Order: sequence, then structure tokens, then C-alpha cells
Amino acid sequence: MPALHAIIIGAGPAGLAAALALHQQSTPASPIRVTVLELRPTIQTLGGAVNLTPLALRYLDALGAGARLRPRAAKVPHIDMLSHRTGASLGRLWPDVDAVRVLRQDLVEALVQTAREVDGGGIELRFGVRVGRIEEKGDAASADGSVVVHFTNTTTAGNGSEETLEGDLLLGCDGIHSFVRSSLVDSGRTKTYSGRATAYGFIPVAKAGDAGIAAADGSPAVDVSTLVTAQLGSLLVTFFEPARERLYLATVVAQAEREEGRDGRRATGEEKEALKEDFLRRFRGGGLVGLEEAVQRCEEWVSFPVYMLPPGGVWCKGRALLLGDAAHAVRACLPTYNFHHPLANSLSTDAAAGREHRGGHRGRGAAGAGGEPARYAVGGPDAGRLRGAAAARHQEDVRRGRVPVGPGGRQELARHGGHGVVQCRVHLGHEPLEQGQLWAGR
Repeated sequence: MPALHAIIIGAGPAGLAAALALHQQSTPASPIRVTVLELRPTIQTLGGAVNLTPLALRYLDALGAGARLRPRAAKVPHIDMLSHRTGASLGRLWPDVDAVRVLRQDLVEALVQTAREVDGGGIELRFGVRVGRIEEKGDAASADGSVVVHFTNTTTAGNGSEETLEGDLLLGCDGIHSFVRSSLVDSGRTKTYSGRATAYGFIPVAKAGDAGIAAADGSPAVDVSTLVTAQLGSLLVTFFEPARERLYLATVVAQAEREEGRDGRRATGEEKEALKEDFLRRFRGGGLVGLEEAVQRCEEWVSFPVYMLPPGGVWCKGRALLLGDAAHAVRACLPTYNFHHPLANSLSTDAAAGREHRGGHRGRGAAGAGGEPARYAVGGPDAGRLRGAAAARHQEDVRRGRVPVGPGGRQELARHGGHGVVQCRVHLGHEPLEQGQLWAGR
């Protein structure tokens, strides 16, 4: 039996995860061959430090990439929230959750290495490919139909040669500026610029594990990962590698649109100084000792313009299917998102079959009678006082990555009592939470 040929455009986390998931469905009786096409000549080196939830790690383990990634990541058992004005604690998110934070580049490299070592060479990765045209042949429901991708080989070896690739299925995992979406699946659904960009930088620390920033009571402000909330925005300060010798700083800034930097760019010259000054304007002074000095030490700044897509739209057409940001870009918010959302879509067998996957789950103890949400405290002095056995079971499921909290569920933050305890209300089975919405406190 001839192998089903799946073509994936985009070698980011979504595209590579989809490639590995499809390969795992291949059998001698029903073989699947996967070709991944990527515009960039090498792995993208820009990209911040992403938070991977227990569910995301379970997916990566299932794909065979988890063992490669964990040695590069910093464990994040909780996220502290501090007030910039007072330097006092506002609570703690997700205590005892087995999450990690790691550079996006390291995540992609782990997936690429796994894809290159699959049995039988069933996944081919091609970098330096510029897609110019996509066409479908025949009826999508017919066994004789196909999808044809016309592209230019921009590598030195390819020397600009024109090539074509024919397959049975096309997955558009090419991000917010998706060529697959704009040229084939849903040309009328255009992206818009939010007027904002996620901006981040890296700084070394004098002593491993010590961020050099103190809270109002003199205790370290950064245990592992801390979100500082201020009048002019929120600042993420976090370790992201096992050695804990560098800090990652990230926030959201207003920025004019520039065509040449729409996929992210390193700031230089006046732009670099302007970004630093913007950080200082937002987070100068306050009750946290050493925070301003940490921002001053940062010499490398990167910004990623945030584009948005209108809700709804068409995610599949004929033999083509959109995954990740190509289908549902996120809002402009602090870039500490639940990264398992695009992974969940990419790894879903339903998604590969052309059906939408939102990660919804109506697991045990998820909600009470009549759809009432399970409630539990996730931080503060009485964090262990769970409300009912169902809520306790649900919290344990979340900690171990059994329940995809975030996608498929809506989470609301609330103050609890007079102790600054952050409480989470989980509504499962409703609209997905926008990535980053929880951490932005919206």
C-alpha cells in the first residue's frame, strides 16, 4: 500500500509536534510519510522562555522529546506574584505543579532531534524553503486527489531552484502570518496588528539561583518564577535553565508596526535604548530592592510584535488544515502562557483528521451538580484547605497533568479572604482560555 504523504508547512513547535504525532500513527499496513517545510535556513534562535505545563510535558514524553528537553529546563513548582508598589506578596499560582520553563529554541531543537531520529526516516525536514503557490488536484474526498506545493529552495545547495511536492494532506503550521491560511484556507480572514509587542531580555546573575532582587520583607523576590504587577503593566522575572545563572525579563510594550521585524527582532541603537527606558519607566522605584538595577544590567533586548486574528474563521478546506497561531492567534498579553494549547491541537488525532480539538475535558471532580465549578485555593496561608473531595481530586489531576486547565476551560482569579490568597475557579467544557490570560490577571 502506498504511504499517505503529509506535508507540513512550518517547523515550529506545532508543526514538529504534528509531524511526530502523525509518524506514530504509521503502520506497515497504513504507512505515513511526513515532509516538513520551513522558511528559515536554520532553527529560529529568537524566542523567549516558555512555560510548559504538566500536560505539555506528557505530550512531549509521548512524542519521545521529553527526555531531551528536561535537562535544558528549569523546574517551576510555582509562580509568585508580587506588588511592585509595596514589594509585598500577592499570592502564589500553581503550588506543587510539575511545570518547567525553557527557551523556545531549546524546545524546537529537542523536537527536531527527535524527528531526525525516528525509525525508518519517516520524517523529512527541509529548511530554507519559500512556498510560492499551493493547489489542490481533484476532489478532496477522492482517493485520486492531492495537494501540490510549489516552492523555491533558497539554500546554498538549492541555489534558488524551483521545486514541487505532492501530498495527500497539508497542515499549515506557519504561524500568524500563515501563507496556507491567506492563500488557500481562509483568504478573507486577515490579521491585524495590536499596536503592542512582547519585549524581553536576559541578564546574568552574580550568584547562581540568586536574582539579586529582594521583596519588602527582605526575602528573595525570585524563587524560581515571579510576576511583578505594577500600575503600568506586569513584568515576568524568571530563571529558565537548570544552572539558574541567567534571568529572563519580559513585559508588553506599545510599539509601532514595522514590516521588517514582524517575526521578531533584536533591538539595536536607539530602539534598544528606548526599550530599556520603557522598562525602567514602568518598573522604576517601588518596593522591590534591586529590580531597577536588574533592568539596567540587561544589554540585549528582543521584541515580538503581536498580531491578532478575528474570532471564528475557517480552519480547514479540502485537504488543508490549519494548526496553532495560523488558526487562532493569541491576544496581546504577558508572554507567560500555557504552552500546552498549541501542542494539544497539534498532537490531537482528531485535529489531524480535520476535526477541531479544543482540549475540553469533563474529568472527575471537575464540576459539581448543575455545572457549578470546582473551587480550590492555589496559594497563600490556607492553600491546603480544599473545598470538597471533588476539588481535591481535581487539583491533583491538574498537578499531574491529567486535566488540561486553560484550553477547554475558563479560569478566573479572585482574592480570597484577607490573606491575599489567589483562588482559581475552573469552568471545564466551555470556551478556551486565551493563552496568557491567567498570568495577565484578566
